[in-house]
Amino acid sequence: MKIFARLLFLAFFGAVFELNAAEIEPLANKFEAGVLKKAAGIEDLPQRAKVLFGALSDERAGAPLLFNAANAAVQISEKAKAKGLFLAAIEKMPNFYMARRNLAYLLLEENDFEGAIKEFGAALSLSNADSQKIYAALGYCHFSLENYPQALLCFENALLFAPKDLKLLKSRARCLSEIGDYARLENALNDILKISKTDAEIWRMLAFLRLKNGDKYGACAAVEAMKSLSLSQQKDSVLLGDIYIDLNMFSPALEAYSQAKIPEEKAYEIARFFALSNRPEEAEKIAPSLGADSWQYFEIMGVVSQAKGEGGKEFFEKSHAKNPLNPFVCLKLADIALSEGNLETARTFYAAAKNGYKKEALAGLANVEIASGNFSRAADLLESLKREFKTGDFDEFILKLRNAK
Repeated sequence: MKIFARLLFLAFFGAVFELNAAEIEPLANKFEAGVLKKAAGIEDLPQRAKVLFGALSDERAGAPLLFNAANAAVQISEKAKAKGLFLAAIEKMPNFYMARRNLAYLLLEENDFEGAIKEFGAALSLSNADSQKIYAALGYCHFSLENYPQALLCFENALLFAPKDLKLLKSRARCLSEIGDYARLENALNDILKISKTDAEIWRMLAFLRLKNGDKYGACAAVEAMKSLSLSQQKDSVLLGDIYIDLNMFSPALEAYSQAKIPEEKAYEIARFFALSNRPEEAEKIAPSLGADSWQYFEIMGVVSQAKGEGGKEFFEKSHAKNPLNPFVCLKLADIALSEGNLETARTFYAAAKNGYKKEALAGLANVEIASGNFSRAADLLESLKREFKTGDFDEFILKLRNAK
């Protein structure tokens, strides 16, 4: 499973298509030089392109003029024409570095990644003038083709020229993620954070990586760092709350969720924690998010009601009517029935509570039998409780029950 969503690589290719005769590798002949000079004095791009295109029919037109005409075609968005002109320039001069380089960028813009890789490779074999950008572009091509090891190698080559380039460092991190080299990935992410701590995406990557490695506390630290730097968004608050829930740290979870809507599947868990921790006010605030007619809502409100000294029976009965198999509510109703002297009702509910609360249910059933005068049966239940749960020193009490008349 891939941990991270893909990052859209920034387009850093646009500036290469400039009409600049001084950078042309092959020497322009006198005819071409005149055409290029005339074109350079025209600010209107379509008119400039028209002059260059018009000169191509002359037999003196060579690779330099074809190259500049191709660049002009790109500037007016005639990319198919530009591609043909770059290829024509390369046909006349196969070692024309800039023609191959610009053709590669054009193919990249058209998502012809395999074609771009071929031309970038040819350009690198001719010159290292733009190695950093070309290696970065090659990395993007390979990444787009899911050739992650090759992409990683290209980005690392680009980093040799610019070790602190954040875009390159992030691209390398993504490759390491896709490859699954998580040990190097954490180091790569920390290298980025040493340069800049203001990129929320890096903190998120670090948090998800630590979750992947089972380090929930480390993941919390990463998200908390985002929060302290004012980088976090609502989705980060939800993530932080979810992690705290998994760690059974409900108070910080509630604080995290306070900046976002509590996920429905987590609200019951949080509300129940506060209700059972004798913090009814917090539980009561969350309960409505469970749905005012749900069994979860009635269960929570029953516990809240008990914490306030109000009994809770009505709420528990409503919860039980909607979910008769909930052992916790059965246990609560059994305790209430026993306190009211409704022994058969208590016995029924304790029996239903065994699937989840067996220890408490056995103790409750023993109390029902004692209240019914069935002392021998009560002693049997306590023996079972002691044997199964290795708890309590009931020997003397059990003996008294056995001897009771």
